[in-house]
Amino acid sequence: LNDSMEDTLMLIEALKHTTKGDFTHRIMWATDAPVGAFNQSKDSYKHNLKVFKQRVLEKFNDEKLLYDLLAGNAMQLYGIRPF
Repeated sequence: LNDSMEDTLMLIEALKHTTKGDFTHRIMWATDAPVGAFNQSKDSYKHNLKVFKQRVLEKFNDEKLLYDLLAGNAMQLYGIRPF
């Protein structure tokens, strides 16, 4: 997870600062993509998701960005209203 986490953080950083502005709205991770293998155990998934959330908040200090990465961007694209 460490190497892929660093790659993920670099991707987010790059998309935050494109020549056309912040393009993080194009990332939709309502899946396991940033937190490990698809068929990992429930405990591993919970741990990896916790680490992902911590690292994103440490690096960017942005709760809205974290929410958007995990659900908000997909909800906006598909016109889904929050509960």
